[in-house]
Amino acid sequence: CGQHTICPYCAGRVQDRRGVRFRDAIEAAANQYPFAYMLTATIPPRESWRQDVSDLIEGWQSFRRMGQRRKGRKSNRSGGEWGKVCAGLAKVELKRGSGSGLPHCHYHALVFTKEPLNYRVWDPKTKHLPKEQRRPMFEVPNAKGEMVPASKISAEWHAATGGAINFRVDPIKYRPYDKAKGRTYAESVFDQSREVLKYATKFDSHPGKGNEKLFASDFVGIRGATYGRRLFVTYGDFRHVKG
Repeated sequence: CGQHTICPYCAGRVQDRRGVRFRDAIEAAANQYPFAYMLTATIPPRESWRQDVSDLIEGWQSFRRMGQRRKGRKSNRSGGEWGKVCAGLAKVELKRGSGSGLPHCHYHALVFTKEPLNYRVWDPKTKHLPKEQRRPMFEVPNAKGEMVPASKISAEWHAATGGAINFRVDPIKYRPYDKAKGRTYAESVFDQSREVLKYATKFDSHPGKGNEKLFASDFVGIRGATYGRRLFVTYGDFRHVKG
């Protein structure tokens, strides 16, 4: 049917095609750029699928604009962490929140950079102190209005979304058991990046857990919320990958 957000069969075909399309490009980027990361950007659950998808995509676009080129600036960049990204893939994942039971969407992204991303939460000068005495790099208000520690990249996500603070950065490293199997670093990076290549909707969503279960009405809402929206996006070097 071609509706991969609500059809598991079509979702599987899309996942397989993406793996074939981007495998060589991902391995080439792993060999070219010194830093590879998996990013997870989340917003609080919304009441409807349409609102959740729209708010997430708009927040992601605002976050990326913080690192885009700016005319008339000496650095030619706005100073946002996204400006360090040389190649990247991002996709939206749709599920129900395990606690709230509400529509819960988030971005998974694979990015390669020449410079390390700034995701340090605590000032390194105070790292030796107990946690309650450490000085945070940034502070942002949470949903209760309390100031909580944040990294530079989390503070940018907070500003872009108008309040979301959940932005996770996981450096991709060479896994020891991949080395034991004879896999190269680039092959190891590709294996660890499959999360960003797979289907958008978690079709099972752990039915036994109740709140996370997806119902028929959810698939109607998901189709309406995602129709005509780009849920999988390429950046930098990956924009030129054909397929």
